[in-house]
Amino acid sequence: MTAVIDWADAAYGDPAADVAGAVLVWGYDAVRAALRRDDGFWDRVRRRVALASVSSIWFGECEGRPDYTRDGVTALESVV
Repeated sequence: MTAVIDWADAAYGDPAADVAGAVLVWGYDAVRAALRRDDGFWDRVRRRVALASVSSIWFGECEGRPDYTRDGVTALESVV
């Protein structure tokens, strides 16, 4: 065997979830500039980023990880 493929998270779903993950890393404005969409897509991305940000802040505060807290606050501020 030369490789293992992990299909645990493989699913058909809303692409806004993947884009929200990119926003958490690179910021809303940068990702929006790179990906042109005009429909309600960006509203879904913003909601997902807000939820993921709160989760990141919660984790950071509970686990003593200021990097998670900081990144969550930054991402939340970018979509509010």
